[in-house]
Amino acid sequence: MPKKYKKDIYRHLHFCEKWGSRSHFEKINPGKGYGKQWLLGRIMYVNSIEPTEAKKMMALVKQIDWDR
Repeated sequence: MPKKYKKDIYRHLHFCEKWGSRSHFEKINPGKGYGKQWLLGRIMYVNSIEPTEAKKMMALVKQIDWDR
């Protein structure tokens, strides 16, 4: 798994936590409502190759208020 790919996921998780998921995904992909599913799909890809890293990511996902 490329380090850049994992770093990008952590970057999105950070922005969702800091500014709210709706705000973040509206900024990067206006008008689309599937940001959480897109991010979870990327994490599931990581899970297929590096399950321990994906568990760390999923722990961060659980901390995010997805309604904000």
